[in-house]
Amino acid sequence: MISVIQFLIDALFPPQCVACDKKLPSSARFVSLCDECLERVPIRNGFVCSVCGARQFSLINTCHGGALIIAAATDYTNREAQLLIHALKYNGSRSATYPLTEILIRYIESREELSTHSGFILIAVPLHKKRLRERGFNQSELIAKSLHEQLPDKFSYLNNVLNRTRNTPSQTEQKTHPDRNKNMSGAFEVVDPKEVVGKIIFLVDDVSTSGATIREAGRALKNAGARSVFGLVVAKA
Repeated sequence: MISVIQFLIDALFPPQCVACDKKLPSSARFVSLCDECLERVPIRNGFVCSVCGARQFSLINTCHGGALIIAAATDYTNREAQLLIHALKYNGSRSATYPLTEILIRYIESREELSTHSGFILIAVPLHKKRLRERGFNQSELIAKSLHEQLPDKFSYLNNVLNRTRNTPSQTEQKTHPDRNKNMSGAFEVVDPKEVVGKIIFLVDDVSTSGATIREAGRALKNAGARSVFGLVVAKA
């Protein structure tokens, strides 16, 4: 019965690529982006300082000593990446999770610091419970879970460890870096510190703009005893 229902859905609403509107085969209904458009998503080389946005060539040495480093798979200026993120985040198209995960995997495989090591912990940047009720899902959580499922030998996934204590206004509404930093200050807490003590953690999010959100979440995890904390995002704006 389920296959018949899905057949009818695909017949009435054929799956399409979110970037070029090409019809996708029914077997690709959970893909959302055609192969040609996926190939147009550039993979970044290197990392980003969460404080100044400068390119970094290492996860260890930074231009701001001790600053959290963000591993960003691509640039938000890329049209295909933008459309995928928008489809998931604002249109509730969960099928976009899969190509977004593929972009992350391609980036991880291109970076020796990530591809040759394992034992990392994934934690999704949480939404406040009010925002979660409104949206119905946390896009960062969907991406983190999908990445764990695709690379289980490299990443473990921890849920309900990090909590968002304040329903902060959207960072896109904050016009300056100081405003964004102030907006996120003290917005996260670690629910169970013993879960993160001594761990190497990658905070997963869809997009990083000023870096304030991941930086503040990382501060909470470091204060709780995490060994190292990095950001892992699909796109850097």
